[in-house]
Amino acid sequence: MSDVLSTLRAFPFKENERHITVALSGGADSMALFRGLYMLREELSITLSAVHINHLLRGEESDRDEAFVRKQCKMLNVPLTVHRINVEDIAVSEKQSIELAARQARYNVFDKCECDALATAHNADDNLETVLFRLTRATGLNGLCGIPERRDKFIRPLLSCTREEVEAFCSEYKVPYVTDSTNLSDDFTRNRIRHAVVPVLKSLNPSLLKSFATTLTLLNDDSSFIDNIAKEEFGKRLCGEALNITGLEGLHRSVASRVISLYLETLNESGNFAVSGVTKLAFSGSGRLNVSGGRALKAADGFIKPVKNENLPVFVTELEECDASVIKENGKIHNLLLKNAIDCDKIVGKLEIRTRLPGDSITFLHRGVSKALRKWMNEEGIDPALRDILPVVADNNGVVWVYGGGVDKRVCPDSETKRIIKVNCTKKP
Repeated sequence: MSDVLSTLRAFPFKENERHITVALSGGADSMALFRGLYMLREELSITLSAVHINHLLRGEESDRDEAFVRKQCKMLNVPLTVHRINVEDIAVSEKQSIELAARQARYNVFDKCECDALATAHNADDNLETVLFRLTRATGLNGLCGIPERRDKFIRPLLSCTREEVEAFCSEYKVPYVTDSTNLSDDFTRNRIRHAVVPVLKSLNPSLLKSFATTLTLLNDDSSFIDNIAKEEFGKRLCGEALNITGLEGLHRSVASRVISLYLETLNESGNFAVSGVTKLAFSGSGRLNVSGGRALKAADGFIKPVKNENLPVFVTELEECDASVIKENGKIHNLLLKNAIDCDKIVGKLEIRTRLPGDSITFLHRGVSKALRKWMNEEGIDPALRDILPVVADNNGVVWVYGGGVDKRVCPDSETKRIIKVNCTKKP
């Protein structure tokens, strides 16, 4: 019996999940999921449809994939919806990486699909690669828990199957599939992890994926336990749009940061506010943290709450990962472009966009000595009304960039730099 089929039979579909839409790229994983569910559709009492997104990134190859998916769905009489999206144009206009723009485009489409559940073909190898990728950027316990088996209407029925098992299923049942040439390249970080890092780990432990699955179970149990404590604490502290922060610093930091995260979700601001920055603000008990859209969080009198920044400009800040060649001319770094470029390999942990916090300092390349942001702003004569809303980019070791000042010497690109993070910041009145 195929592991793919037994995995699909064991998946905990809910009673109301009768119409399943498969995200069908045409690759081995999605075709195995698609054909496996099709083979079991009567046994599982489900109906199937599919959705395909042509990102228009690989020319004739992208069109080949679309034609292949259309043919497979027509052959099995499965309804298919195809979306053609120019991801490259979106990435340029939104100042995002191609990877991020493609992911957001996919999920924007998926969110609008009319179905009981939307199935994606993530497998056990994908889960391992995702956790390793997050480790390179720094992550907390939730990040180490990997890809969830279900989130809202999204389900991942093959998450416990290995890539080897998926390919074995395709071979056994003669399931055709296409190969995305970019998956064979080491141009993207995730591919480098897949091709260079994972094979070494598997050579150290041939049962790596099995051990990893056990680790994820333990981590998820711990995360769930802490989440329950945080939800109970959050329920006691929420007062309308305000959060009682009295004594918050006395809680274990893992609980306190989750309380803050839950609070930001109630404000629909989790994508704008950095949890770590808001936690620091709450612990300090006073001050404000500003974000785009003219909103801020203010801590005072034992509470933290949203406030408006009246008549102040808005700073829209975005981080874009790209090749270091964009800041080089004839192999040499262009000094004017250097001001807003951060060397990816010199980042410690994870980058966050925020405003200044007490104790922040920076060492500019042309000065060579560390200076408190407060003192630098005084020397530069920055309007006091703007000092608490100027955007700052920081990693786990502190500030690496500030608006109007530039990049910290510690993360400044040099002739050996391969990849950079470009800081794109626009000031709007």
